Amino acid sequence: MSSELFEPTVLDGLARKTEAIQRKRKVGGKELLDMALFDGDQSFNGMSMQLMRRDGLDISKQALHQRHHSNMTKFVQAVFEQLIAVELPQEQTQGLEIRIKDSTRFALPEVIAETFPGTKGSGMKAGASVQFEFEIKSGKSDIKVTPANANDQGESHLDKASIQPGVLYMRDLGYTHLSYMNNINKVKAFFINKLCPKTTIYLLKDDQYQKLELSKLQGITGGI
Repeated sequence: MSSELFEPTVLDGLARKTEAIQRKRKVGGKELLDMALFDGDQSFNGMSMQLMRRDGLDISKQALHQRHHSNMTKFVQAVFEQLIAVELPQEQTQGLEIRIKDSTRFALPEVIAETFPGTKGSGMKAGASVQFEFEIKSGKSDIKVTPANANDQGESHLDKASIQPGVLYMRDLGYTHLSYMNNINKVKAFFINKLCPKTTIYLLKDDQYQKLELSKLQGITGGI
């Protein structure tokens, strides 16, 4: 995506479209994105000071608190969707559709822990998880922002209804469970996943299950 996406007028348009900005204000789309990308570890008071230092804007912490609602999430999602919406040339889109999905987590200011709780035992009191899926053939993407305590395995259960025949789904270990893989098999789709080291795989041959030795299959001596 070209750098035109980060022009203030373009960001203002996305902010209004997602209703992150509902009327003309001091803070525009550019300032909202800067706060989301660079000031996530700050309190609202810290964000207010950063706005004054970076943009010369005098905005109270109370006013910033009012702006951090669900539409802010929609705005950031819209920015990322436009950034990664790349159409591949037709000659490169032959063959199997491939959908890749992964997630990342990051800390947020503690003041929004009620809306975006962090993960237990990590010291992260508030945080978000970004679930990102990219379809290689069409260039389409899907981004979902959830609280950090929402795990990948739960997300794979939610994906069940969207699985389509003939599509290859690539996921990391956190998404892998038998229900997910069985469902892909039932609709005649395909998957590539990491497996837990202790997982045992069997092949059904002549109505009997035979243990599959991955180390022998790959010509590797020792375990995997």
